[in-house]
Amino acid sequence: MTHFLVGILIYKIFEIYIGYSNTLLGILLYFLIILSHIIVDTFGYITYHVPDPRPKDKFWVSFHILTFILTLFVAVLFIKLYFWPMFFSVLIDIIDWLILRAILKKKPVFHPLIDKFRNKFFFWLPNWIEKKWAVINEFIILLFLGLGVYYLN
Repeated sequence: MTHFLVGILIYKIFEIYIGYSNTLLGILLYFLIILSHIIVDTFGYITYHVPDPRPKDKFWVSFHILTFILTLFVAVLFIKLYFWPMFFSVLIDIIDWLILRAILKKKPVFHPLIDKFRNKFFFWLPNWIEKKWAVINEFIILLFLGLGVYYLN
C-alpha cells in the first residue's frame, strides 16, 4: 500500500508541476516511480516489518489482515486512474517475489541490492522491524502519503 501511494503521489506531482508531454518525461516519471520502491523499502526498517511469517502471533496476523484490507481498499479506489503508477511502484516486488521466487524458484535479484543500498547510505536508520510499536511509524507514513494524494487530487 505504501508503494502504491508513493507511486500515485509521484505521478500526481509530475502531472501537476512538470507534465509528461513527451516520451522522455514519461520514461523519467516511471523510472522515478520504480526508484521510489528502493527508498520505501529502505525506510521499512523503521516500521514493523518482520522478515518471516508468524501465523501464531495474533499481533502479526491482525496487522497483516488490516494491511491487506487497506491495500485492497487503496487498489480498488485508485486502480482505474492510476494503474500504471501503481504497477511500476511494485514492479521490483513482482520481479523478485512473484516471478523469481514463486514461479522460477530462484533467489531475488533486487532486494539484496536494496539491502546493500540501505546498509551503505542509510546505516543510521534504526532497525525496528521486530518492534510491534513501530506499526505507528507505518501508519504515520501512510497518513501523510494519503493526505498528499488526497490534496493533489
